[in-house]
Amino acid sequence: MDETVVKMHGLRACVWSAVDVDSGEILAIYASWSRNILIA
Repeated sequence: MDETVVKMHGLRACVWSAVDVDSGEILAIYASWSRNILIA
């Protein structure tokens, strides 16, 4: 699981991605305007 914060035009978005360790394939991506304990 990887978390990245992206800032564009003054707005922040949190992007999470799940990557398979063996193949390097992206399994899932989720983006949200806020970061909270339920999401993280």
